[in-house]
Amino acid sequence: MLPKKSFSWDRLFCVGVLLFFALPSSSAHAAIPRGGNIAVVVDIVSRLDATPFQIESAEAMIVQELIKKGYRPVDEARMAQIRREKALWFAAVDDIAAIRRLSSQYGVGTTITAYLATSQQTDPLVGIVIRTSMVFRATSSDGVHLYGGDILDERFVRERDHVKGARESMEAVVQRAINEMAR
Repeated sequence: MLPKKSFSWDRLFCVGVLLFFALPSSSAHAAIPRGGNIAVVVDIVSRLDATPFQIESAEAMIVQELIKKGYRPVDEARMAQIRREKALWFAAVDDIAAIRRLSSQYGVGTTITAYLATSQQTDPLVGIVIRTSMVFRATSSDGVHLYGGDILDERFVRERDHVKGARESMEAVVQRAINEMAR
């Protein structure tokens, strides 16, 4: 006759620990924190990809989406200073000491850096093909990588609607990125 198995707290604890480490954590895609100011720095992949106006539009769209989600962006005076030293922010992406120094110098809690690429091609059958792509990275003031990803939007528009289509494409990319970061 087999001995009767009794309930064991040891077994329950071991199963709990295994599940804790085996199941994917919701912090694997850590959301950007709500506390602290957020700086947004956008640049282009090459001068052929986007205009300075598109960069400013992308920054403004990202800031508006952050405000909608309840985040607090850096004030405009600081953002103007940050824009003047944009190259430093992009150079510091993998340098924790530089990130800490820049973040403390400008009072930034989280930095969102993004590279923008856009293209428009004319297709005789469908009109204009608009592609907008952004590579996003969010980094905390202490150099912790919070989010990284790329988002692509592609749409077909009639020739007379190409400006509206380009704006809508950029809005779609920004909304998806902020939704991903704000999970």
